[in-house]
Order: sequence, then structure tokens, then C-alpha cells
Amino acid sequence: MFKESNSDFSMQPMVSYFGIELNQNQYQKIKQKLDRLMDRCPVSSSYKLDFKKHQTNYIGQLTIQSYGKKFYAKKVAHTPYLTFKLLEDEIDDQLLKWKRERFSNSLAQNLSGPRVA
Repeated sequence: MFKESNSDFSMQPMVSYFGIELNQNQYQKIKQKLDRLMDRCPVSSSYKLDFKKHQTNYIGQLTIQSYGKKFYAKKVAHTPYLTFKLLEDEIDDQLLKWKRERFSNSLAQNLSGPRVA
């Protein structure tokens, strides 16, 4: 039996993901990048990703919530994928700042050692 495949991604049905219509290829590209981003986040983090179409642009909002910490970004670009890349860059900057603060405080406490009364 023949399995029909269509190499033209524009012919794929559009399905609603993250608040907008995307074909399966578009969804997979964004989801893969999102999964890799979540791997860089604190353990047990959850996310909420939403896109809105506004004229010729896409507005994206990404919130990542972990125990005691919230990361948030809102960006605009011409495609959902480019919008997500901007969101990812913003969240990565926030993660880097958080990690620097978190681990520098921990290091300072370890270096100061226990206090002797």
C-alpha cells in the first residue's frame, strides 16, 4: 500500500496551537525550541505561551512559572517563529540574571563559612 505524503507544508491543515492557527511543521519548530528552553528553566517549571495575530504581525507572550520565581516576556514579529525566538532570547536573559544572583548568593554564603560565636 502507498502512503501518501505531501512535501508542500502549505497544504498541511491549519490547527489552533498557542492561540493561533499553525500547520504541523510550524508547531513542531516552536515546540522543539520551547522544550529546549524549558530544559534551561528551574525544575518543575510550567509555561503559558500565547500568540495573537494583529494585522501583519504576531504578538507573543510567554510566562514561565516556577516555585517562587516568574519569568515573563512579550514580543512582536512578522511570523510566529520569529516572535518565539525573541521571546526565547528575553527569557534566556532573565534566566541568566536569575542564575547569577542565585548562585552568587549561595557562593558568598559558602565562602563566608559558619560563624563562630
